[in-house]
Amino acid sequence: MSTEDLMIGDWYWWEAEGKKYPLQVTKDTFKLSDEDISNFQPIPLTNEILEKNGFEKLNNKIRLSLECDDFYFSYYSTNHMTVYNKNTGTLVHKVINYVHELQHAIVFCEIDKEIKL
Repeated sequence: MSTEDLMIGDWYWWEAEGKKYPLQVTKDTFKLSDEDISNFQPIPLTNEILEKNGFEKLNNKIRLSLECDDFYFSYYSTNHMTVYNKNTGTLVHKVINYVHELQHAIVFCEIDKEIKL
């Protein structure tokens, strides 16, 4: 991972001394060395994180969804998320596996939403 992959506000695991800590990227993160950035690990999406952020269970816990204005986010039991434009049916993002990828999709869709861990 490099600073080019990061966006302010992204959540990552910071790995140090064999432990993982949640860390949110700030402008100061970009002052870190490449070696320090290599300690950043993506946080996998989980049902718990999604439910905490307004996603609702559908179809017997198989699918979680969130509708925001023009977009529909769906997370399936195969552990990936898709994002569709509701007006056109266009697939906007095919696979989102990590919290930071969800955050990028939310920004791309111009949705004012902060993700909480």
